[in-house]
Amino acid sequence: MVEAVSAWTRYWQTGQRHSCINTQTSDGAELAKIWTDLAMTLRNGARVLDLATGNGAVTEQLAKSNQGLHITGVDQAEITPPRSQVSYLGNTNITQLPFVDSSFDVVTSQFGFEYALQPAAALEASRVLADGGQMCLLLHHPQSVIVESNMLKIPEIKALLRPDGLLDKCRDCLHNQLPFADLEAAGQAYLATSTLHSRQITGQVFEAIGILHQLKQKTPASAHEHLETLVGRLSAEGDRLQQMRDAAVSEDQVKTLTLTFAEAGVTLAAPEKFHSGHADQPALIGWLLRGRR
Repeated sequence: MVEAVSAWTRYWQTGQRHSCINTQTSDGAELAKIWTDLAMTLRNGARVLDLATGNGAVTEQLAKSNQGLHITGVDQAEITPPRSQVSYLGNTNITQLPFVDSSFDVVTSQFGFEYALQPAAALEASRVLADGGQMCLLLHHPQSVIVESNMLKIPEIKALLRPDGLLDKCRDCLHNQLPFADLEAAGQAYLATSTLHSRQITGQVFEAIGILHQLKQKTPASAHEHLETLVGRLSAEGDRLQQMRDAAVSEDQVKTLTLTFAEAGVTLAAPEKFHSGHADQPALIGWLLRGRR
């Protein structure tokens, strides 16, 4: 569990707002609309708790849409959210919330709740939700475009990090154990493999290798430090994506979760498969669960 939190802490400390989707895309706009529409229905002074909030994708959208809300975001990682009217608590496990019973009128989460132990998280979310309060959770679906596209990056990361792989050869080059020409040849050989070469992973690694080669000429110690930082971040990203796959909620798990909430006094509507995009080619984004206590 420590490794899991560390991977997310590394991710949020890069300043990312969303965990898996670009806010500038149509998908990002449709996700934002969920929280805008919810915020507009809430009374002035309503107390909102966002679980596994990350760097505030949901909380900031809620606050932007309704400035009269009292919003708190919690996350188990060390988060770096923007300074705003929202109250944030990092290092907070959502299965052990530091709030008294019935503290909130609304509980939300976007691609975060499912990473926790779900029965315990459901009981805690229900405990802090006041009578008549609303719940709105967006969860990863195993067949969503988010999960499936991100899973393609795991073999890419493993290939880059494997022993005697490209980053190992880069390390050898920095230690003067491999000529730069041989490192370039290794890079071309890697690009010739059938492994996915994404701009976000391979593209950034190749860009970093060029920078490291320049640093080596001026400050070798700094080049070594930058390489190890790159390796650490890439390893953490692989861990984070693996967690995403493991956290995705199956249809049977949704049914079990619904029953757990019901036993805790929260009645969920029938689970919705939330889609984005054009009606003729909708893309599955995740499960949308709404309910009331």
